[in-house]
Amino acid sequence: MKAWLVALALAPLCASAASPAPSPDKVLFLEDGEKDARFRDRFEETLGPGVLVVSYSIDGGKVFDGLLQSFAPRLVVARREPPPATARALKKRGQKPLVVTDAGEIGASASTQSFVSLAKIQLQFGDDRGARANAARAKDDPAAREVMAEVAKDQNDNWLAIRTAGDRDAGFARLAVGDYAGAEEAFKRADPADLESLRGLALAVRQRPREALAAAQKAGAHRLAAEIRWDLGDKEGAEGELKLALQSSADDLEALWDMVRFERDASYAQRAFAAAGRAPSWARGSAYRLSARIWLELDDERHAAESLRRAIALNPEDIQALNSLEQLHDRSPAPAVTAAMPGWSAPDPLDELRRGVDRVVAGPRPLQAVDLARRFTAAIRYAPAWQQADAYREATRMWIDLGYPWKACLTIRESENLDQLSVETQTLISQLRAHLPGLEVDGPRSQQLADIDRDTAKLRAETARLRAILLP
Repeated sequence: MKAWLVALALAPLCASAASPAPSPDKVLFLEDGEKDARFRDRFEETLGPGVLVVSYSIDGGKVFDGLLQSFAPRLVVARREPPPATARALKKRGQKPLVVTDAGEIGASASTQSFVSLAKIQLQFGDDRGARANAARAKDDPAAREVMAEVAKDQNDNWLAIRTAGDRDAGFARLAVGDYAGAEEAFKRADPADLESLRGLALAVRQRPREALAAAQKAGAHRLAAEIRWDLGDKEGAEGELKLALQSSADDLEALWDMVRFERDASYAQRAFAAAGRAPSWARGSAYRLSARIWLELDDERHAAESLRRAIALNPEDIQALNSLEQLHDRSPAPAVTAAMPGWSAPDPLDELRRGVDRVVAGPRPLQAVDLARRFTAAIRYAPAWQQADAYREATRMWIDLGYPWKACLTIRESENLDQLSVETQTLISQLRAHLPGLEVDGPRSQQLADIDRDTAKLRAETARLRAILLP
């Protein structure tokens, strides 16, 4: 999150002897605590310099009047019209709240700082459309450009990122739309010491393998360097890069998979099986499915079947694992395998963010959970391919739990793009329908609500059939 979200001390609630003059960057945001218990009776959270969140539940009176005097906001923003007591306290000081739903017009006298401050508030509270509109009104302000870049991340909008994001993020956005020449230029403009930019540069110039290898090595992207060396016919060098990758991340399933391909060594497959057991709980099933594919590189159907059974034990409706196990079952039924499951590994970066949400959501600064959820969602596109569908489903659950079903719509669509045959995805869509009556979730097949119900029923029937055959 940008610097504007750093925590500030709460402004004094008692009136000072001489009220300070209103500052153009002081914004008071009235949160509807009556509708959201997480904010009820909280008026201590700041979003950044001069932006303070206050609950409606204080309802005017001396406390609220003292707050208005001490904080002296230039702009008061509300999620709905405030209750009478709060409105009277505002009127007493000659301030009328701007309702966020009508935030398209602040007024000709509003300053650039007010536009940016409001855009930041709207961004934090999930109003991406309003944030984009108000940031556009302050387009010459660098802070407004940062808001637009954050909206691009939230909505996974590559074209907006190309126009507004910094060189590194714009470079990855250009990669996503296939503009490799533009991506190369963006990464070369970026900080030459930034490792992610160097990795992006290696991807952008992949058709020039020697240049790509130099960039990947500077970035410490050993697995990418291994792939490039393999393309150059340097098998020994590729194996050396993979071993370096495993030194820095012993549980890198894709590096372990590559080592199995190169060396045909079952010890790497066993390490991958153990690493799958240490994967984040929300991605462990996918990790076991990948472990099964690694075992099959060695034609070891017995161990592959055990990996699939572990995935099914975690999610009995894992249709991919059930289908794969059925294929193995048709060829040669495999007995169970017992394997040790070491319990510790280096933390997964996405899982660290996920657990951070749980830590702060019930604390005194619940908007930090929203910030972490946004960072989690933005980071998914850089996660390993096998993990992304699960990560988007987990982001959907987070946004539903945090009370942002419209953001959950975006993440569940990404999950469905990656994994159409998923009972979990269909179940989450059903949950979203409960939060947003009449919701139609866009997807790769442009499904309507009746189609979603029908597909969910079909998937559940198929998983029940496979379980009856494979797991009597």
